Amino acid sequence: MADGENVGRRFDDRTGEVVLDAVMRWPEWVHRRVESVQPLEGDRGRIRHSIDCTPPPDPRLAYDPGDRRRRLSRVEGDALVPLAMVAKGPMRQFDAVGSDGAALPLLTMSDGREIALHVLRWALGREGILPGPSIDRALRAIVGPRGPRLTAQIDALVTGGRWGADRLWGDGAVSLELSDLIRDLGSNFLLVALVPATQLGRRQVVKFSFHWSVQLPADASVGARLARPLAAFGLRTTTLAVPMMNASDTESYHLEFRTPPELDCISLSLAGSSSETATDTSGQAIAHAHGRFETGHAATAEVELLVRRRGAWRATWGAAVVTAIVSVLAVALPGAAEVLRDSGNGGSALMLAAPALLIGLAAARRESSLSSWLLSPLRSVTIGFALGLFAMAGSIVGGLTSPWIDLLWWAMAAVSSVVALVLSYGAVSASARRARAVARYPVPDHERTPEGERHVDR
Repeated sequence: MADGENVGRRFDDRTGEVVLDAVMRWPEWVHRRVESVQPLEGDRGRIRHSIDCTPPPDPRLAYDPGDRRRRLSRVEGDALVPLAMVAKGPMRQFDAVGSDGAALPLLTMSDGREIALHVLRWALGREGILPGPSIDRALRAIVGPRGPRLTAQIDALVTGGRWGADRLWGDGAVSLELSDLIRDLGSNFLLVALVPATQLGRRQVVKFSFHWSVQLPADASVGARLARPLAAFGLRTTTLAVPMMNASDTESYHLEFRTPPELDCISLSLAGSSSETATDTSGQAIAHAHGRFETGHAATAEVELLVRRRGAWRATWGAAVVTAIVSVLAVALPGAAEVLRDSGNGGSALMLAAPALLIGLAAARRESSLSSWLLSPLRSVTIGFALGLFAMAGSIVGGLTSPWIDLLWWAMAAVSSVVALVLSYGAVSASARRARAVARYPVPDHERTPEGERHVDR
């Protein structure tokens, strides 16, 4: 028997009914969702999802069709537990564990599509729209892997009842809730786990995680291209959008952002929530915000990041200061230029040691692409200073004459001094930006401990 036939016989509209009820009642039995976003080395990242829930004690959730008409106490096999809506696409490095810490079985993609089909069939039937061949073809296309590419057709279906040349139902025939469900199942697949039926009705924590490709802010405009070096120098912050998954499908949604070591998190704010706890300005390495959401379309959170005053920033600041001291003294002290230019290879060797040191400090480190993206202007400036000092030393060895040698040395003195001053100003103003963030999102009184520290509800 073909796999599709097996799937078709295992699930029916009764499965669609019970899964639809479970999904629509997520806020009643999913007590807390904690999503943790962590940038790793290179373009890699990891999203970890923890769900504190009490699955509905309904025997119709049994995986074996023969168990669905029994009392729950007599169901000995596994049961279906819909966990989340996940964006359609390959789930790379996917891992799931149950409340006992063991690997958690998940339904296959074909199983998930069949359940989603029966969910939509049952939902349409409840609103008086009976399924037929044309409707089934449309629904199968929506819940299939091509769903995200059918946005325009799905919009035409939910608003006007048309699918291509066919009219499947009248204008405004479906409710807003069903319209949202159709859109959601077009762009997302339903992640369904199998747990022992004895665990239904019992509070437990299930977890899953998968690869996240870090999406860097786009440098599409001139302003965006200038924003990155300004952020690297500490003159402004940069904002990163991170995904939020199923924020409204729980009693309480929590988001953590694990800040890379080279950066500081000024604030983490969850879009779409009016809760006072939906923003974290504590400056901790792991930012944590939580709130309640009335709609599932609050899909992103904003992380405001600042380059830390150590690592690459400190190396660039040190390179600017060293280069400024060397070049300014060389051109400003009376007779210093003549002494250096007449010092032969000894003075040149001394000058050549500095570029080697600075290039070593600016050598590439193993870090996230987010950090590399922000720190690359600093590393470029550091290498520029190294090459500038090398050019100064080369001008001595090569016997460069005035006015070109004077122009080179004065240019290095001016550029390095300006960079050193700008970096110093950025360091001073960083604390002011933190203070403004705290003033913008003050910690509510009920969130403070007697010692004045923020208390985080986990």
